[in-house]
Amino acid sequence: MPVNLSLKNVPDNVYARLKKRAQLHRRSMNSEIIEIIDHSLRLERDQEQLWRDIDEFRSQLNFTTTNDEIRQAILEGRK
Repeated sequence: MPVNLSLKNVPDNVYARLKKRAQLHRRSMNSEIIEIIDHSLRLERDQEQLWRDIDEFRSQLNFTTTNDEIRQAILEGRK
């Protein structure tokens, strides 16, 4: 069953960009927000699957570096 949510304190610049994006896609603001949230959650799920696939591939190669070590190295490289 659908649930109603409300957004509060949306910055003006975010609202303006969202409004433009909704117009570009010929959607209501509500539909655009739902699409953005859904897309974001699908990407998150896809990323989790990617890490599982990498783990499986790595296990076949006897690769010893863990995902956590790789993530840490990525984070350190961004500093």
